[in-house]
Amino acid sequence: MIICMPNCPEVLFAYQGVTLAGAIIVPIMFTLHPKEIYYIFRNSGSKSIITSSYVLQNVERVLALEALPERQM
Repeated sequence: MIICMPNCPEVLFAYQGVTLAGAIIVPIMFTLHPKEIYYIFRNSGSKSIITSSYVLQNVERVLALEALPERQM
């Protein structure tokens, strides 16, 4: 599970929740470009992203890239 958030107390809660759920944490920097986040998302095997409203716009762009056929990127 990707965690893409700025440094804030909620990151600790997200880490605890993912660990308790038995999932693997894939931490990524919230300053990455949406295409970089997309690359990590596609190649990490992650099925979900935990983020904050501060980073939500970039994550929405990642989801839009996911909807495109492979050759259009």
